[in-house]
Amino acid sequence: MASEPPNRRELESDRRSRIAARDEGFELIRRANRWLVAGAVGVTGAVSLWASHAFHPHATAAAGAAASSTAAASSSSGQQGTGTGTAALQPANPPTATATAPAPAPVVSGGS
Repeated sequence: MASEPPNRRELESDRRSRIAARDEGFELIRRANRWLVAGAVGVTGAVSLWASHAFHPHATAAAGAAASSTAAASSSSGQQGTGTGTAALQPANPPTATATAPAPAPVVSGGS
């Protein structure tokens, strides 16, 4: 008994089902990639927010700004009766010079 070769309709049907399965797999991979990219962007944003709060002390800067604004307000209100007008524009505490270390020389690697 010789087996009959599959007819054309069966071959075409089998081909279409394999193509449909392949396309469904591609769509699944596309969706997975979208979720992975969205998750990576979200995690990157969260880490950058965490790092900005960890390495930039907001509370200290805000307290210093509040103290200087109240000092400036009290000094300007005390000088209103002088009549000069320019005394109110001068800062209550003159800025002090801060010593900064010179920048280190850049590191060069490789090459001759």
